[in-house]
Amino acid sequence: METVLAAATPASVEVAPAALTPTGVLDEQVALGVADAERLRSLSTVTEGHSNGRLPAYALTSLSWAPRHRLRPDAAAQFERLNIAFRARFGHDISITDSYRSFEGQLAARRNRGHLAATPGTSLHGWGIAVDLGSGINRFGTATHRWMRENAPKFGWELPPWARQNGSKPEPWHWEFEGVPVTVAS
Repeated sequence: METVLAAATPASVEVAPAALTPTGVLDEQVALGVADAERLRSLSTVTEGHSNGRLPAYALTSLSWAPRHRLRPDAAAQFERLNIAFRARFGHDISITDSYRSFEGQLAARRNRGHLAATPGTSLHGWGIAVDLGSGINRFGTATHRWMRENAPKFGWELPPWARQNGSKPEPWHWEFEGVPVTVAS
């Protein structure tokens, strides 16, 4: 045993860093978003000169785990970070049921969902800054919904007041990007 210990000089022993806890991952991702805030804010201008639901492909970014879902680049970057923290806590990615909606998609949503869909041309989905979610987030009172209400704002994502449980049109699944946070809430 002494021979083994004697051979274990600091240079020959590698210590792997401990895996971050879900809270550590959350804190790390929030800090990365804050550090990247200036660059992300510059990305928010890619939709200027375009109209709701008629954004060019270059103005949208696909999500890594859900490539058919696209968002404005700054919203996508923060949603990616939010998903990393969510996955660390729950062991799976956030399920997305809807993201960017073209104008034609907004017409179809209004036809199929009636008052649950915004008037075509006014939906934040048409600017690439709204998502509809599953993963239990789509039901009030679940662990995933509570976690999102507490943590999504750290990444600039909010359940708008009208969509909350006591809001004028409760939609627990509908989340909107409000912008990149400037500081980490303590």
